[in-house]
Amino acid sequence: MDITLKDIGRRFGRDWIFRGVNLHIPAGTHTIITGPNGSGKSTLLMVLTGFMEASEGSVTRSEKNVDIDVADAALKTSIATPYLDLYEDLTLIEMIEFQAKFRSFINNLSNPEIIRLMDLEPHANKRISHFSSGMRQRVRLGLTILADSNIIALDEPVSNLDRKAIEWYRNLLGEFALNRTVVVSTNHNEDEYLRSDIAFDVASAKI
Repeated sequence: MDITLKDIGRRFGRDWIFRGVNLHIPAGTHTIITGPNGSGKSTLLMVLTGFMEASEGSVTRSEKNVDIDVADAALKTSIATPYLDLYEDLTLIEMIEFQAKFRSFINNLSNPEIIRLMDLEPHANKRISHFSSGMRQRVRLGLTILADSNIIALDEPVSNLDRKAIEWYRNLLGEFALNRTVVVSTNHNEDEYLRSDIAFDVASAKI
């Protein structure tokens, strides 16, 4: 899926976060959105994936030169952010089963395979509410990267991960996402991406 942003702006109330963003993301490329804290990286990520509306400008999503509406595009997009709520009353296995009702997993991965790939096998039947912040981030990243999605959007993906978990994340991304469209919002942290075909600095569009 190609994504094209034309003269995009986003504001909250009277305050503009950014304006005049023009960006083209071809299918299969890896894009990094950079900028300091508070620059609007996460907001831009939400806008380009369709999980937040732009205040001005247009976002076009297409496949083979055929435009796709935002609802269909959302079904082909998976996103992970440190602030994404998980259903804390569910166990890990129940969380995976819940997602599978709405979005299948890549390569028809089984539930045990997904849990193994998350490196959380001892915790399959533990409630999410009992997970540490790092374990919760593993769940978010695993559900996102292993989903059968055309676009993977990751907002500061190594948040709450220790060195070992960062290596786990990079291995998972390398195994399952190298040939898919990946967009990463990052505070100039090279641990968070494997390559950057396109780099966009939100600060260049700040008001």
